[in-house]
Amino acid sequence: MALCAEADVVIENFKPGTLERFGLDYRSISASNPAVVYCSISGFGQTGPRRDEPGYDFVVQAMSGLMSITGEPEGDPMKMGISISDLTCGLWSTIAVQSALLMRERTGRGQHVDMSLFDCSVAMLANQAMSYFATGANPPRMGNAHAQVVPYGVYDVADGAVVLAPANDRLFVKLMHVLGRNDLAEDPKLQDNAGRIKHREWMEAEIRDEARAWTRDDLLARCKDAGVPAGPIHSVEQVFADPQTQSRGMRTDLDGIASVRSPILFSGAELALDRPSPRHGGDDPA
Repeated sequence: MALCAEADVVIENFKPGTLERFGLDYRSISASNPAVVYCSISGFGQTGPRRDEPGYDFVVQAMSGLMSITGEPEGDPMKMGISISDLTCGLWSTIAVQSALLMRERTGRGQHVDMSLFDCSVAMLANQAMSYFATGANPPRMGNAHAQVVPYGVYDVADGAVVLAPANDRLFVKLMHVLGRNDLAEDPKLQDNAGRIKHREWMEAEIRDEARAWTRDDLLARCKDAGVPAGPIHSVEQVFADPQTQSRGMRTDLDGIASVRSPILFSGAELALDRPSPRHGGDDPA
């Protein structure tokens, strides 16, 4: 309580109501520290019928709709390969706390920030939610295809696969020139995205046939020269061997402990990268 009485920010992730028993809830702390920004992170938030239920990333991915739009069309709903609900809630909580601190500069008072894994995951539905609002239809799982942009996805090549993402009319024409399919670039049926969506199945089959004749590196090099967004599908090992990753210093090695660097870079400040996270017992008082 003594720490909280002088803190600018308090962050907790207990089930709602738990900290009231210890006098560490927002009401108790703000009584003596009205400037505190108090951020509560829970599975479903401080209100609503699921308020008292525990929050687990996998469950929230399922309940929020994220899994319903992730996976192959004929396959099972799939979770992300990372704890995306946990991670994005943390990021949004950071934004919320910073916003509350800026507001405190104007008002002199802090406030209770109520963050929920569920809310953050629902917010990530983004364009898929807008599609539902506009049409009333549940967006289907589409694997690596894009619901609103064609062509856009993973394409097999002679020695693997690549991602091709020509996301507008101009880039589509450029990709067709790269593939040697000027006929598709000039086809009236494919001159805009609406036409390409309408003729998705036929057009995609044509592009996939052309892509299979290329090696990965040759196709990516030609796309780069033409300004067509494209990339390889890296393993984690390949990510950290990539010259771009290395040039940005995304891996740090401090005292023999490897970790991923924060992606934030400032023009007028340096990140505190002088020591690693403490080893087990390493932060015990001397």
